[in-house]
Amino acid sequence: MAAVSFTCPRCCGVFQVASTLAGQQVACPHCRSLVTLPAAGTAARPLPLPAPPPSSGPPSPPANVGRAVIDVRPPRSRARRRLLRNLLLWGFGLGIIGLVMAILLIVGPVRKK
Repeated sequence: MAAVSFTCPRCCGVFQVASTLAGQQVACPHCRSLVTLPAAGTAARPLPLPAPPPSSGPPSPPANVGRAVIDVRPPRSRARRRLLRNLLLWGFGLGIIGLVMAILLIVGPVRKK
């Protein structure tokens, strides 16, 4: 029993099948689609590419131009938003304290006369 390499036309996954299964349908191990194996002795031929349509004028813009882009990222959780807000507040608070301390160091201590 010889093994024959075969490429799935749907997912382009390469897998090996027994030569006794020639001409039968098998499930692709990668995408699980049913694939009809070529009959024994026939070579698999690549499909010809379709001819491009004749151009009559300037090319048209892509179909998605001018449409809104959908954000597929998951929304941030409430805990993450709270953490970011707290970090931002602490950063501003420490920045203000540092600014006051720098001013006091530059001006020096205030002395009463």
